[in-house]
Amino acid sequence: MTINYIIYYINVFFFFYMFLYAILFFLTTILSSLNLDDFFVRKRHLSYSILKNEANYIPVSILVPAYNEEVTIIDTINSLLNLDYPEYEIVVINDGSTDKTAEVIIDNFNLKQVARPIKKLVESKDVEEVYENDEGVKIVLVNKENGGKSDALNMGVNVSRYPLFVCVDADSLLQYDSLKKIVEPFLENDHTIAVGFIAYPYFLFFEYITPILEVIGITTIVLSFILKIINTRFFIFYLLVYMGYNMVVSMIAVLLDKCLFGKDLPNKIFYKQFLYSIIESFGYRQLCSLYRLGAFNPFKKHEWGNMVRTKQQVIE
Repeated sequence: MTINYIIYYINVFFFFYMFLYAILFFLTTILSSLNLDDFFVRKRHLSYSILKNEANYIPVSILVPAYNEEVTIIDTINSLLNLDYPEYEIVVINDGSTDKTAEVIIDNFNLKQVARPIKKLVESKDVEEVYENDEGVKIVLVNKENGGKSDALNMGVNVSRYPLFVCVDADSLLQYDSLKKIVEPFLENDHTIAVGFIAYPYFLFFEYITPILEVIGITTIVLSFILKIINTRFFIFYLLVYMGYNMVVSMIAVLLDKCLFGKDLPNKIFYKQFLYSIIESFGYRQLCSLYRLGAFNPFKKHEWGNMVRTKQQVIE
């Protein structure tokens, strides 16, 4: 009888948790919708009165920290060279790579070693060599002692020529108009000093707490059904509401992303994303939550293991 009571109260807690979770998403969706009109008006105003005039653009330095990225770094730089922005530079910080990261960059983009003074604005490891190209979008390669990603970014800040800088991973590809979107807040407000996302609260809630509660909730609802604390009709209703809600949220997210920001996204990829948003709640999401609980296992050795990069062809 005691176990039944415990499971019952866990179910009650999980029910209220899901209710509050749904209310939170609903409110954020409503608030976002109310601001869409202002967003489009502001975007239209910027597009025609400011962004069309190249004199208003703020030059940008793109910082690319790289460690053993010889397989992907060329594709990354090529994608950055195709950005739709009038004035920017690409600063690749080779953080003591043990592979041929530096060599492939030098060979592919005809970089030449230069003697260039570097400002010591923030602390970083010592510079070994600096390479640059002669024409087109400026590409700067900095070879330095290994100091980690943060140290490499510090070096990028020291090397950068322009007042704004953007940090990009060495295996990432950007959309052609990404820099324009990033710079817009600076054009809207002269007091803007940074653009980004406060990730830790989101990470703590959605990546840590939510998987735990989700696994507990699913487990207790199944146990409640097995122990006949709830009947079959309620059990099926609960699962349909749970999966249906997750499915609707995912579908809305994909549709909004396509309508607002993904105009250049191929329809084939969009259809796949939309299909995945429908079927992910039927097993995949639950397995992911269960897998993520492994991070809390004190007896499990947590390590990256051996990673080997392989070059993949990008299908247009």
